Amino acid sequence: MDLILVNPGDNRDIPCEHLGLASLSAYIKYHGYSVDMLDMALDNLDVPAGTKLLMAASAAVIGISMLDKTREKGLALIKQLRSAGFHGTIVAGGYFPTFHADELLLHCPGIDHIVRGEGESTLLELMDHLLDCKIKPLSSIEGISYRKNGTAVHNPARPLIRDLDSLPPPDRKYAQTVLKKTGHLRVNASRGCWGNCSFCDINAFYTIGSGPKWRSHSIPVFVSELKRLRDKFNCSYFILNDDNFMTRGIHNRKRAFALAEELKKNDLKIHFELMGRVDSMDRQVLQILKSAGLQRVFLGIESFDQAHLDRFNKGTTVLQNMRAIILLKQLQIDCIVSVILADAHTRLRDLLVHFYTLFRIRRRYFNSSRSRISINEQLEIYRGSALYRQYKQAGLLICDNWATGYRYQLKMMTALRLNLARVEKFLWIKIKTGIERLSQMIKPVRITDTMQEI
Repeated sequence: MDLILVNPGDNRDIPCEHLGLASLSAYIKYHGYSVDMLDMALDNLDVPAGTKLLMAASAAVIGISMLDKTREKGLALIKQLRSAGFHGTIVAGGYFPTFHADELLLHCPGIDHIVRGEGESTLLELMDHLLDCKIKPLSSIEGISYRKNGTAVHNPARPLIRDLDSLPPPDRKYAQTVLKKTGHLRVNASRGCWGNCSFCDINAFYTIGSGPKWRSHSIPVFVSELKRLRDKFNCSYFILNDDNFMTRGIHNRKRAFALAEELKKNDLKIHFELMGRVDSMDRQVLQILKSAGLQRVFLGIESFDQAHLDRFNKGTTVLQNMRAIILLKQLQIDCIVSVILADAHTRLRDLLVHFYTLFRIRRRYFNSSRSRISINEQLEIYRGSALYRQYKQAGLLICDNWATGYRYQLKMMTALRLNLARVEKFLWIKIKTGIERLSQMIKPVRITDTMQEI
Protein backbone atom coordinates (compact mmCIF):
# COMPACT_ATOMS: atom_id res chain seq x y z
CA MET A 1 0.00 0.00 0.00
CA ASP A 2 1.41 3.40 -0.99
CA LEU A 3 -0.84 5.59 1.14
CA ILE A 4 -3.43 5.24 3.90
CA LEU A 5 -5.52 8.30 4.75
CA VAL A 6 -6.79 8.42 8.33
CA ASN A 7 -9.56 10.28 10.09
CA PRO A 8 -8.81 9.79 13.83
CA GLY A 9 -12.33 11.07 14.40
CA ASP A 10 -14.42 11.55 17.47
CA ASN A 11 -16.84 8.76 18.34
CA ARG A 12 -19.39 11.37 19.42
CA ASP A 13 -19.64 12.71 15.88
CA ILE A 14 -22.83 12.32 13.87
CA PRO A 15 -21.98 9.47 11.45
CA CYS A 16 -20.84 10.94 8.14
CA GLU A 17 -18.14 10.42 5.56
CA HIS A 18 -14.99 12.52 5.70
CA LEU A 19 -15.40 14.03 2.23
CA GLY A 20 -12.04 15.82 2.42
CA LEU A 21 -10.19 12.52 2.76
CA ALA A 22 -12.51 10.91 0.22
CA SER A 23 -11.52 13.53 -2.35
CA LEU A 24 -7.82 13.10 -1.59
CA SER A 25 -8.12 9.32 -1.91
CA ALA A 26 -9.84 9.52 -5.29
CA TYR A 27 -7.34 12.07 -6.61
CA ILE A 28 -4.22 10.14 -5.58
CA LYS A 29 -5.72 6.87 -6.88
CA TYR A 30 -6.50 8.57 -10.19
CA HIS A 31 -2.80 9.31 -10.57
CA GLY A 32 -1.74 5.71 -10.14
CA TYR A 33 -0.99 5.16 -6.45
CA SER A 34 -2.59 2.52 -4.25
CA VAL A 35 -4.64 4.23 -1.54
CA ASP A 36 -6.88 3.15 1.30
CA MET A 37 -8.84 5.05 3.96
CA LEU A 38 -9.35 4.38 7.66
CA ASP A 39 -12.11 6.29 9.44
CA MET A 40 -11.61 5.50 13.11
CA ALA A 41 -14.88 7.21 14.05
CA LEU A 42 -17.04 5.16 11.67
CA ASP A 43 -15.10 1.98 12.45
CA ASN A 44 -15.40 2.75 16.17
CA LEU A 45 -11.66 2.31 16.76
CA ASP A 46 -9.61 3.65 19.66
CA VAL A 47 -5.94 4.59 19.25
CA PRO A 48 -4.45 1.14 20.07
CA ALA A 49 -6.84 -0.60 17.65
CA GLY A 50 -6.16 1.97 14.93
CA THR A 51 -2.42 1.61 15.44
CA LYS A 52 -2.65 -2.17 15.10
CA LEU A 53 -4.55 -1.94 11.80
CA LEU A 54 -2.19 0.65 10.35
CA MET A 55 0.89 -1.33 11.32
CA ALA A 56 -0.54 -4.44 9.67
CA ALA A 57 -1.21 -2.53 6.44
CA SER A 58 2.50 -1.65 5.99
CA ALA A 59 1.84 1.54 4.05
CA ALA A 60 4.72 3.66 2.83
CA VAL A 61 2.91 6.88 3.76
CA ILE A 62 0.20 7.57 6.36
CA GLY A 63 -1.77 10.81 6.02
CA ILE A 64 -3.69 11.96 9.10
CA SER A 65 -6.34 14.68 8.91
CA MET A 66 -7.04 16.64 12.08
CA LEU A 67 -9.53 19.22 13.29
CA ASP A 68 -9.19 21.04 16.61
CA LYS A 69 -11.57 18.59 18.25
CA THR A 70 -9.73 15.54 16.89
CA ARG A 71 -6.17 16.75 17.50
CA GLU A 72 -5.76 14.87 20.77
CA LYS A 73 -6.65 11.52 19.23
CA GLY A 74 -4.67 12.26 16.08
CA LEU A 75 -1.50 13.20 17.95
CA ALA A 76 -1.85 10.15 20.23
CA LEU A 77 -2.15 7.96 17.12
CA ILE A 78 1.05 9.41 15.64
CA LYS A 79 2.92 8.85 18.88
CA GLN A 80 1.76 5.23 19.15
CA LEU A 81 2.61 4.52 15.51
CA ARG A 82 6.19 5.62 16.07
CA SER A 83 6.40 3.70 19.36
CA ALA A 84 5.12 0.57 17.55
CA GLY A 85 7.96 0.86 15.03
CA PHE A 86 6.39 2.59 12.02
CA HIS A 87 9.31 3.93 9.98
CA GLY A 88 7.37 5.24 7.00
CA THR A 89 6.38 8.83 6.31
CA ILE A 90 3.65 10.50 8.35
CA VAL A 91 1.91 13.50 6.81
CA ALA A 92 -0.56 15.71 8.72
CA GLY A 93 -3.19 17.88 7.06
CA GLY A 94 -6.52 19.60 7.63
CA TYR A 95 -7.52 22.68 9.60
CA PHE A 96 -5.54 22.02 12.78
CA PRO A 97 -2.15 21.25 11.15
CA THR A 98 -2.60 24.10 8.67
CA PHE A 99 -2.78 26.70 11.45
CA HIS A 100 -0.32 25.00 13.80
CA ALA A 101 2.44 23.93 11.42
CA ASP A 102 5.25 25.57 13.43
CA GLU A 103 4.20 24.01 16.72
CA LEU A 104 3.68 20.53 15.25
CA LEU A 105 7.06 20.48 13.52
CA LEU A 106 8.74 21.70 16.71
CA HIS A 107 6.98 19.50 19.28
CA CYS A 108 5.86 16.41 17.33
CA PRO A 109 8.88 14.60 15.89
CA GLY A 110 6.64 11.81 14.60
CA ILE A 111 5.28 14.13 11.87
CA ASP A 112 7.44 14.41 8.75
CA HIS A 113 5.43 16.79 6.58
CA ILE A 114 2.41 19.07 6.86
CA VAL A 115 0.04 19.81 3.98
CA ARG A 116 -1.43 23.31 4.37
CA GLY A 117 -4.78 24.24 2.84
CA GLU A 118 -6.35 22.26 -0.02
CA GLY A 119 -4.41 19.03 -0.30
CA GLU A 120 -5.01 17.24 -3.60
CA SER A 121 -2.16 18.61 -5.73
CA THR A 122 0.18 19.14 -2.78
CA LEU A 123 -0.17 15.56 -1.55
CA LEU A 124 0.24 14.16 -5.07
CA GLU A 125 3.50 16.03 -5.58
CA LEU A 126 4.70 14.90 -2.16
CA MET A 127 3.92 11.28 -3.09
CA ASP A 128 5.91 11.76 -6.30
CA HIS A 129 8.80 13.08 -4.22
CA LEU A 130 8.68 10.24 -1.69
CA LEU A 131 7.91 7.23 -3.89
CA ASP A 132 8.92 8.13 -7.44
CA CYS A 133 12.67 8.64 -7.20
CA LYS A 134 12.26 12.15 -5.78
CA ILE A 135 11.40 13.52 -9.23
CA LYS A 136 9.80 16.47 -7.44
CA PRO A 137 12.25 18.33 -5.15
CA LEU A 138 10.72 19.03 -1.72
CA SER A 139 11.64 22.71 -1.96
CA SER A 140 9.48 23.09 -5.09
CA ILE A 141 6.25 21.67 -3.64
CA GLU A 142 3.82 24.47 -2.89
CA GLY A 143 1.71 24.21 0.26
CA ILE A 144 4.09 21.92 2.17
CA SER A 145 5.83 22.44 5.52
CA TYR A 146 8.73 20.34 6.79
CA ARG A 147 11.96 20.44 8.83
CA LYS A 148 15.34 21.38 7.49
CA ASN A 149 18.38 21.47 9.77
CA GLY A 150 16.11 21.43 12.80
CA THR A 151 13.96 24.41 11.77
CA ALA A 152 10.51 24.59 10.20
CA VAL A 153 10.34 25.42 6.50
CA HIS A 154 7.09 26.62 4.96
CA ASN A 155 7.02 26.57 1.18
CA PRO A 156 4.84 29.18 -0.56
CA ALA A 157 1.10 28.56 -0.43
CA ARG A 158 -0.51 26.69 -3.29
CA PRO A 159 -3.20 28.49 -5.34
CA LEU A 160 -6.72 27.18 -4.84
CA ILE A 161 -8.22 24.70 -7.29
CA ARG A 162 -10.31 26.85 -9.59
CA ASP A 163 -12.00 24.09 -11.59
CA LEU A 164 -13.63 21.67 -9.16
CA ASP A 165 -15.02 19.69 -12.11
CA SER A 166 -11.44 18.57 -12.88
CA LEU A 167 -11.41 16.48 -9.68
CA PRO A 168 -12.59 12.84 -9.77
CA PRO A 169 -15.66 11.93 -7.69
CA PRO A 170 -14.83 11.26 -4.02
CA ASP A 171 -13.93 7.76 -2.85
CA ARG A 172 -17.11 6.36 -1.26
CA LYS A 173 -15.59 3.52 0.79
CA TYR A 174 -17.76 4.33 3.81
CA ALA A 175 -20.98 5.26 2.00
CA GLN A 176 -22.81 2.01 2.83
CA THR A 177 -21.78 2.25 6.49
CA VAL A 178 -23.14 5.79 6.79
CA LEU A 179 -26.28 5.05 4.80
CA LYS A 180 -27.21 2.18 7.12
CA LYS A 181 -26.82 4.43 10.16
CA THR A 182 -28.42 7.63 8.89
CA GLY A 183 -30.40 6.95 5.71
CA HIS A 184 -28.64 9.72 3.80
CA LEU A 185 -25.33 10.66 2.16
CA ARG A 186 -23.44 13.94 2.06
CA VAL A 187 -22.27 15.61 -1.14
CA ASN A 188 -20.30 18.74 -1.99
CA ALA A 189 -21.45 21.15 -4.67
CA SER A 190 -18.91 23.83 -3.74
CA ARG A 191 -15.91 24.66 -1.58
CA GLY A 192 -15.30 27.58 0.73
CA CYS A 193 -17.56 30.39 1.87
CA TRP A 194 -18.11 33.88 0.52
CA GLY A 195 -18.96 35.23 4.00
CA ASN A 196 -16.47 36.84 6.35
CA CYS A 197 -17.50 35.82 9.88
CA SER A 198 -14.78 36.64 12.39
CA PHE A 199 -15.24 33.47 14.48
CA CYS A 200 -14.80 31.07 11.54
CA ASP A 201 -11.50 29.60 10.34
CA ILE A 202 -12.94 28.55 6.97
CA ASN A 203 -12.15 31.99 5.54
CA ALA A 204 -8.52 31.74 6.63
CA PHE A 205 -8.22 28.18 5.28
CA TYR A 206 -9.40 29.25 1.84
CA THR A 207 -7.42 32.49 1.71
CA ILE A 208 -4.03 30.88 2.33
CA GLY A 209 -3.58 30.45 -1.40
CA SER A 210 -4.60 32.77 -4.21
CA GLY A 211 -7.91 32.41 -5.99
CA PRO A 212 -11.62 32.81 -5.20
CA LYS A 213 -12.37 31.38 -1.77
CA TRP A 214 -15.80 30.15 -2.92
CA ARG A 215 -15.94 27.89 -5.98
CA SER A 216 -18.59 25.49 -7.22
CA HIS A 217 -18.99 22.46 -9.41
CA SER A 218 -20.98 23.02 -12.56
CA ILE A 219 -24.59 21.95 -12.10
CA PRO A 220 -24.42 19.10 -14.69
CA VAL A 221 -21.37 17.58 -12.97
CA PHE A 222 -22.97 17.93 -9.54
CA VAL A 223 -26.23 16.32 -10.65
CA SER A 224 -24.28 13.56 -12.38
CA GLU A 225 -22.66 12.74 -9.02
CA LEU A 226 -26.07 12.69 -7.32
CA LYS A 227 -27.35 10.31 -9.98
CA ARG A 228 -24.31 8.05 -9.59
CA LEU A 229 -24.81 7.85 -5.84
CA ARG A 230 -28.54 7.22 -6.16
CA ASP A 231 -28.02 4.39 -8.62
CA LYS A 232 -25.06 2.80 -6.83
CA PHE A 233 -26.29 3.05 -3.24
CA ASN A 234 -30.06 3.35 -3.74
CA CYS A 235 -29.98 6.64 -1.84
CA SER A 236 -32.66 9.28 -2.36
CA TYR A 237 -31.86 11.71 0.47
CA PHE A 238 -28.76 13.93 0.45
CA ILE A 239 -27.23 16.57 2.68
CA LEU A 240 -25.35 19.24 0.76
CA ASN A 241 -22.20 19.47 2.82
CA ASP A 242 -21.15 22.88 1.47
CA ASP A 243 -20.16 25.53 3.99
CA ASN A 244 -22.48 27.79 2.02
CA PHE A 245 -24.39 26.26 -0.90
CA MET A 246 -26.35 29.39 -1.79
CA THR A 247 -25.06 32.73 -3.04
CA ARG A 248 -26.93 36.02 -3.47
CA GLY A 249 -28.69 37.99 -6.17
CA ILE A 250 -29.17 36.94 -9.77
CA HIS A 251 -26.45 34.27 -9.61
CA ASN A 252 -28.33 32.55 -6.78
CA ARG A 253 -31.50 32.40 -8.87
CA LYS A 254 -29.76 31.21 -12.02
CA ARG A 255 -28.06 28.43 -10.09
CA ALA A 256 -31.32 27.33 -8.46
CA PHE A 257 -33.11 27.28 -11.84
CA ALA A 258 -30.24 25.30 -13.38
CA LEU A 259 -30.29 22.74 -10.55
CA ALA A 260 -34.05 22.23 -10.77
CA GLU A 261 -33.92 21.84 -14.55
CA GLU A 262 -31.00 19.39 -14.44
CA LEU A 263 -32.69 17.24 -11.79
CA LYS A 264 -35.87 17.20 -13.87
CA LYS A 265 -33.96 16.35 -17.06
CA ASN A 266 -32.32 13.38 -15.34
CA ASP A 267 -35.64 12.33 -13.75
CA LEU A 268 -33.83 12.45 -10.42
CA LYS A 269 -36.52 12.39 -7.77
CA ILE A 270 -34.52 13.05 -4.63
CA HIS A 271 -34.82 15.06 -1.41
CA PHE A 272 -32.06 17.14 0.09
CA GLU A 273 -31.11 19.71 2.71
CA LEU A 274 -28.48 22.43 2.70
CA MET A 275 -26.67 25.03 4.79
CA GLY A 276 -27.16 28.73 4.13
CA ARG A 277 -26.94 32.27 5.42
CA VAL A 278 -30.05 34.31 6.14
CA ASP A 279 -29.12 36.85 3.47
CA SER A 280 -29.34 34.04 0.88
CA MET A 281 -32.94 33.19 1.78
CA ASP A 282 -34.74 34.44 -1.32
CA ARG A 283 -38.40 33.43 -1.71
CA GLN A 284 -38.15 32.64 -5.41
CA VAL A 285 -34.94 30.64 -4.97
CA LEU A 286 -36.38 28.62 -2.10
CA GLN A 287 -39.58 27.90 -4.06
CA ILE A 288 -37.50 26.62 -6.97
CA LEU A 289 -35.32 24.48 -4.74
CA LYS A 290 -38.36 23.10 -2.90
CA SER A 291 -39.86 22.02 -6.21
CA ALA A 292 -36.55 20.23 -6.86
CA GLY A 293 -36.64 18.37 -3.53
CA LEU A 294 -35.40 20.76 -0.82
CA GLN A 295 -36.82 19.74 2.56
CA ARG A 296 -34.68 21.41 5.22
CA VAL A 297 -32.26 24.33 5.61
CA PHE A 298 -29.54 24.70 8.23
CA LEU A 299 -29.51 28.43 9.06
CA GLY A 300 -26.37 29.96 10.56
CA ILE A 301 -28.30 32.53 12.61
CA GLU A 302 -25.62 32.78 15.36
CA SER A 303 -27.43 35.41 17.45
CA PHE A 304 -30.56 37.49 18.00
CA ASP A 305 -28.54 40.34 19.50
CA GLN A 306 -27.31 42.90 16.97
CA ALA A 307 -24.20 43.80 18.97
CA HIS A 308 -23.35 40.10 19.02
CA LEU A 309 -23.79 39.82 15.24
CA ASP A 310 -21.63 42.90 14.72
CA ARG A 311 -18.86 41.45 16.91
CA PHE A 312 -18.96 38.35 14.73
CA ASN A 313 -18.74 40.48 11.57
CA LYS A 314 -21.72 38.49 10.37
CA GLY A 315 -22.97 41.17 8.00
CA THR A 316 -26.60 40.40 8.84
CA THR A 317 -29.29 41.82 11.13
CA VAL A 318 -31.71 40.39 13.68
CA LEU A 319 -34.54 41.40 11.34
CA GLN A 320 -33.01 39.35 8.53
CA ASN A 321 -32.75 36.39 10.90
CA MET A 322 -36.44 36.53 11.73
CA ARG A 323 -37.49 37.10 8.12
CA ALA A 324 -35.53 34.01 7.01
CA ILE A 325 -37.15 31.81 9.68
CA ILE A 326 -40.63 33.10 8.89
CA LEU A 327 -40.06 32.64 5.14
CA LEU A 328 -39.12 28.98 5.65
CA LYS A 329 -42.21 28.55 7.81
CA GLN A 330 -44.44 30.05 5.10
CA LEU A 331 -42.92 27.81 2.43
CA GLN A 332 -43.28 24.71 4.64
CA ILE A 333 -39.52 24.05 4.60
CA ASP A 334 -38.07 22.70 7.84
CA CYS A 335 -35.10 24.45 9.38
CA ILE A 336 -32.31 23.99 11.87
CA VAL A 337 -31.63 27.28 13.64
CA SER A 338 -27.99 27.39 14.74
CA VAL A 339 -27.07 29.86 17.48
CA ILE A 340 -24.08 30.74 19.67
CA LEU A 341 -25.39 31.72 23.08
CA ALA A 342 -22.40 33.51 24.57
CA ASP A 343 -19.00 35.02 23.92
CA ALA A 344 -16.67 36.95 26.21
CA HIS A 345 -18.91 40.07 26.08
CA THR A 346 -22.35 38.46 26.54
CA ARG A 347 -24.30 39.79 29.54
CA LEU A 348 -26.96 37.92 31.46
CA ARG A 349 -29.78 39.95 29.93
CA ASP A 350 -28.43 39.18 26.43
CA LEU A 351 -28.55 35.49 27.29
CA LEU A 352 -32.11 35.74 28.61
CA VAL A 353 -33.21 37.47 25.40
CA HIS A 354 -31.73 34.52 23.52
CA PHE A 355 -33.66 32.02 25.62
CA TYR A 356 -36.94 33.91 25.18
CA THR A 357 -36.51 34.34 21.43
CA LEU A 358 -35.62 30.69 20.88
CA PHE A 359 -38.64 29.62 22.94
CA ARG A 360 -40.97 31.72 20.76
CA ILE A 361 -39.38 30.49 17.53
CA ARG A 362 -39.77 26.85 18.50
CA ARG A 363 -43.43 27.35 19.44
CA ARG A 364 -44.51 29.56 16.52
CA TYR A 365 -42.26 29.04 13.50
CA PHE A 366 -41.36 25.36 13.28
CA ASN A 367 -43.21 23.26 10.72
CA SER A 368 -42.57 19.81 12.17
CA SER A 369 -40.43 17.77 14.54
CA ARG A 370 -37.65 17.88 11.91
CA SER A 371 -37.19 21.57 12.67
CA ARG A 372 -34.99 22.19 15.67
CA ILE A 373 -32.55 24.51 17.38
CA SER A 374 -28.84 23.72 17.29
CA ILE A 375 -27.22 25.35 20.31
CA ASN A 376 -23.56 26.16 20.74
CA GLU A 377 -23.45 27.27 24.36
CA GLN A 378 -20.17 29.13 24.07
CA LEU A 379 -18.21 30.56 21.16
CA GLU A 380 -15.28 28.33 20.12
CA ILE A 381 -12.00 30.08 19.38
CA TYR A 382 -9.90 28.80 16.45
CA ARG A 383 -6.33 29.83 15.69
CA GLY A 384 -7.07 30.72 12.09
CA SER A 385 -10.00 33.02 12.86
CA ALA A 386 -9.95 36.81 13.02
CA LEU A 387 -11.61 36.57 16.44
CA TYR A 388 -8.61 34.68 17.81
CA ARG A 389 -6.39 37.63 16.92
CA GLN A 390 -8.89 40.09 18.43
CA TYR A 391 -9.18 38.17 21.71
CA LYS A 392 -5.41 37.71 21.93
CA GLN A 393 -4.73 41.40 21.32
CA ALA A 394 -7.38 42.40 23.89
CA GLY A 395 -5.93 40.02 26.50
CA LEU A 396 -9.18 38.03 26.76
CA LEU A 397 -7.63 34.56 26.40
CA ILE A 398 -7.06 32.72 29.67
CA CYS A 399 -5.65 29.74 27.76
CA ASP A 400 -3.65 30.25 24.58
CA ASN A 401 -2.05 26.88 23.92
CA TRP A 402 -1.83 24.99 20.63
CA ALA A 403 -2.04 21.60 22.38
CA THR A 404 -4.92 22.26 24.77
CA GLY A 405 -6.91 24.91 22.91
CA TYR A 406 -8.02 28.51 23.34
CA ARG A 407 -10.33 29.62 26.12
CA TYR A 408 -11.66 32.87 27.52
CA GLN A 409 -13.60 33.90 30.61
CA LEU A 410 -17.36 34.35 30.41
CA LYS A 411 -19.01 37.09 32.45
CA MET A 412 -19.85 35.66 35.88
CA MET A 413 -23.66 35.80 35.74
CA THR A 414 -23.66 34.54 32.15
CA ALA A 415 -21.54 31.55 33.16
CA LEU A 416 -23.81 30.79 36.14
CA ARG A 417 -26.95 30.85 33.98
CA LEU A 418 -25.38 28.58 31.36
CA ASN A 419 -24.41 26.12 34.09
CA LEU A 420 -27.98 26.19 35.38
CA ALA A 421 -29.25 25.56 31.85
CA ARG A 422 -27.04 22.45 31.64
CA VAL A 423 -28.52 21.16 34.90
CA GLU A 424 -32.05 21.86 33.61
CA LYS A 425 -31.30 19.99 30.39
CA PHE A 426 -29.88 17.01 32.31
CA LEU A 427 -32.92 16.81 34.59
CA TRP A 428 -35.34 17.12 31.68
CA ILE A 429 -33.62 14.26 29.83
CA LYS A 430 -33.83 12.09 32.96
CA ILE A 431 -37.53 12.89 33.46
CA LYS A 432 -38.33 12.30 29.78
CA THR A 433 -36.45 8.99 29.78
CA GLY A 434 -38.28 7.90 32.94
CA ILE A 435 -41.67 8.70 31.43
CA GLU A 436 -40.83 6.78 28.26
CA ARG A 437 -39.73 3.72 30.23
CA LEU A 438 -42.84 3.85 32.39
CA SER A 439 -45.10 4.06 29.35
CA GLN A 440 -43.40 0.98 27.88
CA MET A 441 -43.88 -0.97 31.11
CA ILE A 442 -47.60 -0.21 31.34
CA LYS A 443 -49.35 -2.06 28.52
CA PRO A 444 -52.36 -0.09 27.27
CA VAL A 445 -55.67 -1.91 27.80
CA ARG A 446 -57.92 -1.77 24.77
CA ILE A 447 -61.72 -1.99 25.10
CA THR A 448 -61.85 -4.86 22.61
CA ASP A 449 -59.45 -6.91 24.75
CA THR A 450 -61.55 -6.30 27.85
CA MET A 451 -64.75 -7.29 26.05
CA GLN A 452 -63.16 -10.53 24.84
CA GLU A 453 -62.10 -11.40 28.39
CA ILE A 454 -65.66 -10.81 29.63
